[in-house]
Amino acid sequence: MARGSARASTGSSVWTRLGVLGGLLVVLYSLMAATGNWTPRLGLDLQGGTSVILTPRATTGSSVDSGAVDQAVEIIRQRVDGLGVAESEVHRTGNQIEISVPGRGRSDVVDLVGQTAELRFREVYEAAAATPAKTVPSRTPAGTAAPTPASGATPSPAAGSTPSATPSAAPSVAPSPSASNRPAALGDGARPAAKPVALGDGSGLVAQPVALAASTGKAAGTGKAVTAAGVLTAASAAPPAPASPAAASPAAASSAAPAASASPAPSSPAPVAGAAAAADTPPAAAVAQYDALTCAATDVRRAAVSTDRPQDWTAACDRDGATKYLLKPASVVGTDVKTASAGLQGGGGTTGVTTGQWVVNVDFTGSGQNKFTKLTEKTIGKQVAIVLDGVVQSAPQTNERIAGTAQISGSFGQSEAEDLANVLRYGALPLAFERSQAESISPTLGRDSLRGGLLAGAIGLVLVVAYSFLYYRALGIVVVASLAVSGAIIYASVVLLGAAIGFTLTLAGIAGLIVSIGVTADSFVVYFERIKDEVQAGRTVRASADRAWPAARRTMLSADTVSFLAAAVLYILSIGSVRGFAFTLGLSTLSDVLIMFIFTRPMVALLVRRRLFSVSRFSGLSPKTIGGRAAAGPPAAAPSRPRLAKRPAPAGQKRES
Repeated sequence: MARGSARASTGSSVWTRLGVLGGLLVVLYSLMAATGNWTPRLGLDLQGGTSVILTPRATTGSSVDSGAVDQAVEIIRQRVDGLGVAESEVHRTGNQIEISVPGRGRSDVVDLVGQTAELRFREVYEAAAATPAKTVPSRTPAGTAAPTPASGATPSPAAGSTPSATPSAAPSVAPSPSASNRPAALGDGARPAAKPVALGDGSGLVAQPVALAASTGKAAGTGKAVTAAGVLTAASAAPPAPASPAAASPAAASSAAPAASASPAPSSPAPVAGAAAAADTPPAAAVAQYDALTCAATDVRRAAVSTDRPQDWTAACDRDGATKYLLKPASVVGTDVKTASAGLQGGGGTTGVTTGQWVVNVDFTGSGQNKFTKLTEKTIGKQVAIVLDGVVQSAPQTNERIAGTAQISGSFGQSEAEDLANVLRYGALPLAFERSQAESISPTLGRDSLRGGLLAGAIGLVLVVAYSFLYYRALGIVVVASLAVSGAIIYASVVLLGAAIGFTLTLAGIAGLIVSIGVTADSFVVYFERIKDEVQAGRTVRASADRAWPAARRTMLSADTVSFLAAAVLYILSIGSVRGFAFTLGLSTLSDVLIMFIFTRPMVALLVRRRLFSVSRFSGLSPKTIGGRAAAGPPAAAPSRPRLAKRPAPAGQKRES
C-alpha cells in the first residue's frame, strides 16, 4: 500500500514538472506574439552596420590632452548607447576613438558621433529662410520685432510691441521698409530687406513658435520649410498659450520690452550708443558669412567640423538646412549644463494633469545658472540658439527671466524631445574630431557570417545527437528532446531580451550557444552514467533511475555553478563581443539547470516505467547489454546437492538396513 502511494506521488510530481515547462513555453511565446518580435536582434558582424574612427584635435591649437580623449570616449559611448543598440563598441586606440554600431545606417552613426564640439547657447541676432523668398517684406532682427508679413498673410505683433490699429502699420520697434539696404552701423538691428522667416500659423519669427526643426511650418510666400523654435520658460511655469495673430498680450508686451511705446513709434529704431552699440554690431566677416550662407548640405557638413569659438559672432544653419541664423557670441557653453531630460509637461495649477506636450527640462551648474539667468534677462521675447558643432539644434524664444530649471517646449514629438535632451546632456566636449574612417559592413558579409555560425552550430548538434544514439541508444530520444526544448527557451529569451534591453546576438554569442550544447550534453552523460552504475550493481532500471538522480543532481549543479560563475566574471571584466559570448553562455547554463529539473528527469522517470524500455537491448539500459546482474523477478533457488548411490554389499555379507 505504501509503495503504491509513493508511486502515485512520484507520477503526480512528474506531470506537475512537465506542466510547469508547458506553462513557461506558453508565456514566453505569448510575450513574443504580444511584442511582435519573432527574430533576435543581430549584431554588427551578422547583419552589417557602421564603423567609425575619429581623430581628436584640440580646438585651441594646443596638443590633445589624454584626459580629454578619455572624457570624449565616455560621452560618445553614452551617445551611442542612447541609440538603444546593445553590443555597440566604443573604445580608444592610442589617440583615436573607434565606434562600431550594429543595425544602423552610416549617416545616422556618423552624424551622431560627429557632434563632438562644445555646446553653445547664443542669442539670435537675425534669422532668415535659407532660400530667398519670392516676396520681399521688410527684414528685422530676431527677437526685436516681427517682420512685416508677406502680401496676404495675417499680421502678427512682435512679443515686445503693441499692435497697430491697422494691419499695415508696423510695430513700434520695426525699421522702416524704406530703410537703407546696408546701414553704417548694424548695432541698431537694421538689416536689408530679404528672406524673412514666418511660421506656418502666420505669426512672426518672434511670436511664440510652435515646433522644433522638424516642424512643417512654411516661410511666408515661399513654401519653404523653416525651423520653428520652441519656447523657453521656467520649468514651473504654466504651459504657454499659442500666440494670437490678432493681438499681443499687454503683459507680455510690457515684460518683453518695457521701453516700448503703446503707440506706433517712428519707423527708425532708437540708436544704441557707446559700448552697447559696439557689442551689438556684428563684424563684417560674420555678416559676409551670413549673407553667403545657403544652408546646402555641404554648408551643414562643413559647419560640423569647423572651429566654433564662443567669443566670436558666427552664422549657422539649422539641422534641416531651411533657416540660417546670425548669432552673437556664446553666453553659456556645454560645461555649464548639469543635466537635461525629456518628458511630458505638467498641466500647472492644482490638477497636476499633464498636457501631453513633450518638453525638455534643463538644469545648470552653479556658475552656469548665473550665466543663463543673465542671458534670459536680456533675451525676453527673443530667440536663443542652441548650437552644437556649428549647427543650430533648436532656437527657442525666451518668455521670461529664468533663475532655475529651464524648460523648452514646442510641438515636439517624443523622439525630437529626447534627441534635444541628449544634445544638451552629452554635448560638453572640449575637443573637435575629424573622421579618419567611416565604413559600413555589408549585409551580405553579415549574412555569410550568420550562415557560417549556424552551420557550425548544426554540425556540433549533429555530432552530439549521433554520439547519444550510438552510446545510449534509445536514451538519445531524451537527449534530442531536451536539446529541442532548451533551444526553444533560449531562442525566446534572446528575442525578448533584444526587445526589452536591446541585446543583440553576435558571432561570439553564437559561439557561446554552441559551447552550451556541450554543457547540456555533459549533464546528460552524468545522469545516464549514474543510472548505468546502479543497473550494473544489480538493481532494476526503474530503481536505478530513482537512486541515481540525487548523486547526479549534486554533480550537475556543481558543474553548472562553476560554468555560470565563469561566464559572469568574463562578462564583467570583458568588453565588446566577448561579453556577448559570456552572456549567451550564462543564459544557456541557466537553461540547462532548468531543463534537467523540469524535463529531462521527468522524461526518464516516465520511460523507465515501460517494461519494453527496461529489458530491450535497444534501450541502452538493459542489464544484458551493460553487464548488469539485475533481473525482473526474485533470484532463482540454488540447486540441491546430489545424493550419492550406495555401493552393493560384498557376497556373503548382509546389507545393513
